[in-house]
Amino acid sequence: MEINLQVANTYENHYQGSIHRVGRALSDAQDKMALESQVLEMVQDPELDLYNRLTMAYLFYTYNRHLSNKDHQKTNEQMLRKAIAEWPVYMREVWKK
Repeated sequence: MEINLQVANTYENHYQGSIHRVGRALSDAQDKMALESQVLEMVQDPELDLYNRLTMAYLFYTYNRHLSNKDHQKTNEQMLRKAIAEWPVYMREVWKK
């Protein structure tokens, strides 16, 4: 699976990769709280199509697995479950698989 986010003014060797690689790279972000907030907003955004909401949830899940702080991981897991709880039932079933 590959993830693509549209960005402007990137440099020639702009980083790209699988969702696992991107999640791992994001786990090194300096402002984790801002990153987490933005991704979770996308997961919950009813204006965003369900495929991309699912993709962002998977990115958040992958990112969270690479965090070293286990307590923070548990908090993030709860926040992700809360965000997913707002999805339509059939999408929650897709997520469970």
